Amino acid sequence: MTTREVVDHHLEAVRANDIEDTLADYAEDAVIVAAGTTITGRPAIREAMLGAFEAFFKPGTYVWTIESHVVAGTYSVVTWSLEFPGGTIPWGMDAFHVVDERIVFQTGGFYLAAS
Repeated sequence: MTTREVVDHHLEAVRANDIEDTLADYAEDAVIVAAGTTITGRPAIREAMLGAFEAFFKPGTYVWTIESHVVAGTYSVVTWSLEFPGGTIPWGMDAFHVVDERIVFQTGGFYLAAS
């Protein structure tokens, strides 16, 4: 799979709230750096993703719009917006590094609008 295909699959797995499919996109030793923390390895990523699913991606309760998806070789940057019961994120961004069809590194951030 190409970098775009891996990241597109990842986005669809998150949208579907499918933790196993989401984790399958990550390398065993993948690293996520975000919000002042580092998350390393699939077990820790599982816990972080379950928290994100609970906070933002409860089925039927949100509108997640992918604004752009730019790929340069093994790197991908996705910008997005999200409306969910707890508020609105008018701008969010995730950047990925994909090696051997797996996400090995991810970082990102977002702006949570005042309610």
